[in-house]
Formats: sequence, C-alpha cells, structure tokens
Amino acid sequence: EAPPPEGEAEASGQPPLACYVPVFSAPGYPASSEVIGAFEILLSLDTTRTNLRALAWLIVAGSVGVLLALFGILTMVAKQATGLVQAERAAQQRLESELARNVAELEERVMKRTADLSSERELLATILNEAPSAFVLLDQQATVLFKSRQFDALMDGQPSNGADSKDRPSVDLSLGEGICSHCGHPESACAARAAIRDGRPHTAVHASAQRNNATRWLEHRAVPVSLEESTVRVVEMITDITAQEESQRSLARASTLALTGELAATVVHEVRNAATTTKLLLQLWAEREPQHSKR
Repeated sequence: EAPPPEGEAEASGQPPLACYVPVFSAPGYPASSEVIGAFEILLSLDTTRTNLRALAWLIVAGSVGVLLALFGILTMVAKQATGLVQAERAAQQRLESELARNVAELEERVMKRTADLSSERELLATILNEAPSAFVLLDQQATVLFKSRQFDALMDGQPSNGADSKDRPSVDLSLGEGICSHCGHPESACAARAAIRDGRPHTAVHASAQRNNATRWLEHRAVPVSLEESTVRVVEMITDITAQEESQRSLARASTLALTGELAATVVHEVRNAATTTKLLLQLWAEREPQHSKR
C-alpha cells in the first residue's frame, strides 16, 4: 500500500488501496518474459467502508428485527400454549369432577343394590326356612353353598313341623361339605350329580329306616342353574313324602282288599248258585223217591 497523493489523502482522510500489475514484453509464462513496466491502481476504501458499515448496521437491525419477531412469535405461542394448558386443566378438572360424581353415584347404587340383595336374600331365606321342603344350593362338585333350616330336620329324620331349630337335633353338615355323604344313598343315584352331568332336572325318591324301624321316604328334585350353556349351580329341593307314600300304599292295600273282596264275592256267588242248584235237584229227587218205592 503506497502513500496516496497529498490532495487525495487530505480529501478522503483515509489512505487508498494501491495495486501494482506488472506488464511483460511478450505473452506467455512470466518467467520467460521480461517485465517492461507496471500499472499502479489506486482504490479508495471510503465507499467500501461506508457500504460495509451500512451492511453491518443492516445486519444488526435485521438481527434485532428477527429477534423481536421471534420474541413476538414465542410470546404468542407461549400465550396460546398457556391458554391450551389452562383449557386442558379445566377440562381435566371437569372430567375428574364428573368422574368423581359418577363414582359416587355408582357406589351409592351398588350399596343400595347390595342392601336390597341382602334384604331379598334374608326374605328368601326366611321363606325357604318356613317352607315344608328343604332347599340346598350346590356347586359343580355337589358342595353345599346354602341350606335352609328344614334340611337338618329332614336329614336327621325329624318331622318338619316348624319347631324352633334349637329344639331339633341337627346333622353335622357345614357349608362347603359334600351332600352325598349325608343323604344316605350312593352317588350314582344322586339327582344333583345327574343334573350336574347332563344339565337337566332330575327327581329321585329314596327310602331310609328310622330309629323306630319305620320307613321314611324323601323326594330329591334337582334343578340345574346354567350360565352360557354350562351348569354352574344346582338347586335341590328335598321333600318328605312319607305320608304320601303311606297314603298310596294304603290306597294300594285298599284296592287289593277290594279286588279280593270282589273276587271272593264272585266265588261265593258262583258256589251259592251251584249249591242252590244241587239242593233243588236233591229236593226234587227226594220228592220222586217215594213214588218209585210204591211201585
């Protein structure tokens, strides 16, 4: 960089940029030519510096504008995000309050339904306990899940006359035990197990000897309770039909005696007819015998 002329230096205040370009005597590679002169080019840097300063200020202003725009965008996005978060929280709170209200209503309904079922079960147990027949609820293994008060009386041979349960001797059968070991008949003849096997109602009548050497007749009627074509429970109703059996046997004996009486009456009638005929013949022969003796 060469010093500028005095006039230019005073006018611009900044030294110019001097560039020297050599001039060769012949074209070609510079090493094979002879330098015969040089061009001196002086360039003023004021405009370039001014342009660079303007460009720098423009870049700074653009950067500040971009930053301000980004700040505005971020602020708007933050506001929108805050609004969305608040709306989401409000919706979540509404959902939680609605869910809590629904849960409270459901719990209230469940408690009410449970109380209703308990009262209905107590009422059903009372009705079943007062019924003359015994009711037993069994599972798929013929295990007792529920038994009415009359069951102990029937299984122990006591008459089901509605007496208080404290005055009755009861069998040792607890809930969760099998029923076949207490009924006194083989499992192959159990109506409950047959209902569990084929899912159809079954009825069986069994006789057992009592303490007074009398015969007691019990009718076991098992009805399956199915769920999706599968037997899950069996309700067995046990009824003391000793009086009915005795009545039927009395009627059968009466019918037999009546038939025997009718047969005896028929035989007597036929014998009487034959005897009457014989008597008449004997009388006729006796009347005709003196005439023959006179002759």
